[in-house]
Amino acid sequence: YDRAMSSNLPFSRRAIRRIAALAALILLVVVAGSAGLLLYTTQEIDEAQVAEERALIQRRMDRGLDQMVSDITSASIWDDAYRVLSASPDLDWADENMGGYYDNYLGHTASIIVDGADQPIYYWQEARLPPEDSRTLLTDVKPLLSRIRTQEAQRLAGDRGVGFAAVLTAKGMIQSRGSFYLVAVSTVVPETRSEPWRPGPSPAVVSVRRMDGRFL
Repeated sequence: YDRAMSSNLPFSRRAIRRIAALAALILLVVVAGSAGLLLYTTQEIDEAQVAEERALIQRRMDRGLDQMVSDITSASIWDDAYRVLSASPDLDWADENMGGYYDNYLGHTASIIVDGADQPIYYWQEARLPPEDSRTLLTDVKPLLSRIRTQEAQRLAGDRGVGFAAVLTAKGMIQSRGSFYLVAVSTVVPETRSEPWRPGPSPAVVSVRRMDGRFL
């Protein structure tokens, strides 16, 4: 009996060592697999979070652009605005009803008014500035301004309407002077038939809002 036990003991120890080694290997594989799964899951979560944040920013931008169009047309569809800006511009009127108003009450960064030939006649950024100072910004928004001028040219020969039926708008995002901006552009048009149309293209207003931390 004693001899049988002594002969089986080394085999038992070797078996135990093999079992222990196999268990350690299985544990290593499980741990490695779990780490890989965790890494994959983390990457999936990160990608989903980035996609969600991107969608949120896009929705914020879309709402911001729609709001800016609403902001500027609150003053660009107006008999007084068309009359005042179509002749010799009343810059004090523009301070109160456009540049200063868009800035102080609506949070816009800068506003430009151009004549029918798209030459700047008014510029506001924190205060009234010389119109020629707006040239860089005006160049960067030119594609949006050109878009409404193309549409306007098709209407000049016929009944241009009044109010919302007459106004032309465009919106978008630009990079200018080292920053990104939301941009809204609108023609300045009569609100009623009591203010007659003048020949040629209308004045137009351009307003921008910097996309900074407060916006996002």
